[in-house]
Amino acid sequence: MRYSGQRPHIDGQAGLAWPPPSHRGQSGGPFEPRQIVTARERRAPFGVDIRMFPGGHLTTSERPRLRAYAIRELAGAQGVGEATWAAAASPQRPHIHPLYIARYVRGNCKMKVTGPLAPLLELEALKQAVRWPNPSLQAIVTLVGQFLAAHRDRDACAYFAERAGEHPDQPIFLALEGLFQARSAASVPLFRRPARVRDALRKLDSAVERAPGLTTYFRGVVQADLPGMFRRREMAVSDLEWVLAHKDQFPIGLRRGVYLGLAKAYAALGNTKAADEALRQSGVASPDGDAPVFVTDWWMTADDGFRFTTPRLLELAPGVHVAQGYDFSDIAFISTREGIVAVDAGTTEAHAVAALAAFRASVSDAPIKWVILTHAHWDHIGGLSALLKSPHTQVIAQSRFADELAMVNSTMLPFRRFFTSESTPTYTVTADRLIGEPTTVSLGGVEFGLYPVTGGETSDGLLVHLPELGVVFAGDVFMPNLGAPFMPEGSIDGLLEAIGRIRDLHPKLLVHGHTPLTDFFTVEALPGLEGSLRELRAHVLDAIRDSRPLTGVLRDNYLPDVLREHPAAVNPYLVMRDNVIQRIYDQRTGYWLPDGEGIDVIAPDAWAAALDLIGGGKQRSFVRAASVLMRQGDLPVALKLVELGLRRYPRDRKLRDLRQQTLEGLRERHQQLNPFKFIVYSRWAGVDLQPAA
Repeated sequence: MRYSGQRPHIDGQAGLAWPPPSHRGQSGGPFEPRQIVTARERRAPFGVDIRMFPGGHLTTSERPRLRAYAIRELAGAQGVGEATWAAAASPQRPHIHPLYIARYVRGNCKMKVTGPLAPLLELEALKQAVRWPNPSLQAIVTLVGQFLAAHRDRDACAYFAERAGEHPDQPIFLALEGLFQARSAASVPLFRRPARVRDALRKLDSAVERAPGLTTYFRGVVQADLPGMFRRREMAVSDLEWVLAHKDQFPIGLRRGVYLGLAKAYAALGNTKAADEALRQSGVASPDGDAPVFVTDWWMTADDGFRFTTPRLLELAPGVHVAQGYDFSDIAFISTREGIVAVDAGTTEAHAVAALAAFRASVSDAPIKWVILTHAHWDHIGGLSALLKSPHTQVIAQSRFADELAMVNSTMLPFRRFFTSESTPTYTVTADRLIGEPTTVSLGGVEFGLYPVTGGETSDGLLVHLPELGVVFAGDVFMPNLGAPFMPEGSIDGLLEAIGRIRDLHPKLLVHGHTPLTDFFTVEALPGLEGSLRELRAHVLDAIRDSRPLTGVLRDNYLPDVLREHPAAVNPYLVMRDNVIQRIYDQRTGYWLPDGEGIDVIAPDAWAAALDLIGGGKQRSFVRAASVLMRQGDLPVALKLVELGLRRYPRDRKLRDLRQQTLEGLRERHQQLNPFKFIVYSRWAGVDLQPAA
């Protein structure tokens, strides 16, 4: 919501605050509602966001000096400087009318926001999937997050109004229509906003009355943002505290939003202490509405690296405990009569020590007798020394483990902040027992089935099966990037082979090497995921045979019909899709691509110089173009342009600021479906996201 008790202000690439310094502190409301619509209609050519709040109005006719100041600043931001003003003047017109200058700027600023150059593929695919019968709650919540990250409140309102009209029996759609109707209230004239918000609240109230739960959460966060005139702050606190009391019944990734909503509501009610504590628990630095909207439980700091959740120890099956959130990867502990079997070891010794301490404190102090490594990646072997305190502890791995470890040690690792350390260690691990074919072993009286697989992330995958419990530890076989995206590995054929092997074992529970994989890549999702990936593989291979460029294949936004009957597989498929396409394309093509990419490799400095030539040798050309790209949602293109601009003008403050804003937007966009991109953009931005309580 854009409501606030403050006066109106304008901000944009010019950084213009309203009112200007020489006019601040004057009493009265200088603006009228009839002028606001016109102001909004004219904002695009200037790259300006005009924000209006209850209690204030805008009128340019009452304060010509104020109007002239604003137009002069905006004109300057677009390259219309004092010389242009002088040239436009004449002896007969010594004082140029400000509206003339406005028309001049409008006619000379050709770069307008027209819509994104590239569609948001995941958002469009989720819109289609949620239109199918019986969409999963997971897909609906992810779609909400994608709309929020794209700042497309009006589109979301229209979309969920359509869903609510077609499915009046599903209150969740009515609640989401109300959520985005309230959020988009600033898009209508000021005098119509209160009625729009009250209508949105009626929809939310109806949805909560019919189906309390997730609808209660949405109503709570809306109410927390409302001004006092709606008298909903106490209800916001009640709703959000109720959600916290029942948090285990809600989808993953809501806690941050609950605490942030409580911080706003407490502050509005004057409970400063409770507001400060709720803000701390949210992990968000400020409740400022201009900050990125994070709806995920992921977090990342320079000291701790990236984590998918706050530290917790879960018992997923009798005697099977999994430590999540102590590391980028998860560590499992299986209790037997003779000791503990650990599955994987995390990234660092410190992380493994913390996970083991949690297990010791609440479950068992029995010695670790066996460690089974699902593959040789750094985030599964780096903490091994913490688990090998006894000389009698045995390490079990797949027969290709040494080959994979050699590749890990010889491959560039450019994004160390996954794991906290910026150094690149060399790993030395010697397995006591290597598994080269399906094997059944008894460890501490518990039967384990060990199955070597060649995919999909590495060639040394090892599935671990507990037949008595129906549990399969899959390691990173299902890693969505199909191998680390910065390494030469990964195989769609190996993944499909591994899925077939798992299917033959008829598991009741899949435990993966990372928390969201265990949460989302479930046994129920497996049939739909397998079928959709087979269709995708065929589609990509056909495209390669037809010499289609990679960008075209990605823009197909391919969504197999098999997913209609398997809603639980929609999110896992979308998480993997683009990575699978890129991996297959990379492995099946050479370094000369059908669209000419790679035939001549042009250095970034040369591209920067060429663009600077087009822009007339002026840094503002980079600024103006990147600003438009940002506003219309083309964040990757904007980032690339800004980076090239900084090669020509490395000290330019506006370009540096635009780079930071673009990176924040990319973090926001990728927080749900692509942790690797989230990590990289966070590192480049040099910012942390603290954990939610």
